[in-house]
Amino acid sequence: MCVVCGDAHVPMERHHPIGVAYAPELWVDVCVRPARHDCHSALTRLQRDCRVVLDHDTGRSEAETIWAFVAGLAGILALRAYYRPTLGPVEADRALLLGTALGRTTDQVAALCAEPRLRPVRVPLTVLDHKRKLIQ
Repeated sequence: MCVVCGDAHVPMERHHPIGVAYAPELWVDVCVRPARHDCHSALTRLQRDCRVVLDHDTGRSEAETIWAFVAGLAGILALRAYYRPTLGPVEADRALLLGTALGRTTDQVAALCAEPRLRPVRVPLTVLDHKRKLIQ
């Protein structure tokens, strides 16, 4: 069963919410259906839009590792909320904004500790915008 939308008996793939380059052993099953909604593509796009470093041959700071975790978790929570009729897009966007706020806090702590900072963290598009991009 897809951990995002809850659909069962559909094609699944392993999604690495932190990125396979960070934690190859950490994954969740998510659906892959190009003709309909595709949770794996949506989560990966959110990671890229949040500027999570997904490259395998790149050194990462502690702040970037924390950001990968926060962005991955925020993406899963946002899409889960989006697909729940009792929550929907408003709560989904709150999950993304929470993730962004935690990323900015992580960046500020890194700066205060004189550690490498994150690449610029920006507010990701809303979940509804992501949905539209995936449908087009």
